[in-house]
Amino acid sequence: MAESFSLSLELICLMNWLLKHEKTKLRTLIEEALKNGFSEELSQIDLYETDDISNLNQLHTTILDFLVYLEDSLLETLEENVYTSNSTEKLNPTLQKINPQKVDPETIWRSMQQTSTQLTKTNQTTTPNQTQNKPEEVLLSKLLKNWNPETNEPVN
Repeated sequence: MAESFSLSLELICLMNWLLKHEKTKLRTLIEEALKNGFSEELSQIDLYETDDISNLNQLHTTILDFLVYLEDSLLETLEENVYTSNSTEKLNPTLQKINPQKVDPETIWRSMQQTSTQLTKTNQTTTPNQTQNKPEEVLLSKLLKNWNPETNEPVN
């Protein structure tokens, strides 16, 4: 088995972070796997068959598939976060125009979260020919939906 594989720095950092911060969740994931059939699969493996070259190739492929899936998931998530942060930066001028005395911070925060989610979903589902919503318009519509003005406010 002369083939080797490489790991990106991001994936190694993710593994390190998970070991430092999410050991409990990793253990829970392993426990769930054992409850949901992994222990049966494990008991069916014949240890003497692992010397067979085809089985070694299958094990190698499994490791590669798992690492590639982790890598792809990490990259997709990083891209989504970059898109979200770029969208948030684009919204700063709009946010500065909102009167914080009229709209409470919780409503603004909730509207930003909903805007970010909608823009991410829209970005993933639109084709190049489709027009995308402007982030400012999405934010303002979410603000209007979430905002509950006080009843004693004068009508403009």
